[in-house]
Amino acid sequence: MNAGYLRKIAMVSIVLGLAYLAIGIIEIASIFTQYGVFLIPADIIGGFASITIGLTYLFGIRGLLRGNKQDLGFPLVASILAALYFSIYSLILLADATECYILKNEEYSGWTPMHSLRIEILIGAIAIMIVVWIWRRIKRDMVSERSR
Repeated sequence: MNAGYLRKIAMVSIVLGLAYLAIGIIEIASIFTQYGVFLIPADIIGGFASITIGLTYLFGIRGLLRGNKQDLGFPLVASILAALYFSIYSLILLADATECYILKNEEYSGWTPMHSLRIEILIGAIAIMIVVWIWRRIKRDMVSERSR
């Protein structure tokens, strides 16, 4: 894998890392204030998870910019964590939709998907694409090294 792809992965890691870090801080800070932010609820566990994902993205940047292939593990693991939280929040959204539209639960009258939509679902979709991209680059690099 040449340094160009490592540099691109580092730049994406910077953007996603800072985004997840900001989201986590806002989620935790929202607990102590009465102001909410669109798509970012007050959630301490989700906030700590977002901060963990963001820091995992950010820890590998220095090595990636230097061309160190071993530091691909940081964005790979962070993207896998983001994909896991994406799936959890997507399942919660699906469960709420089931409660409202199929089971006709009275507590969910007036519920719309916007009530359960979270920013982690939107950013998690990007993280899944990053995992696929990194994995394909690693496999392509392994095949090219074997053919030498």
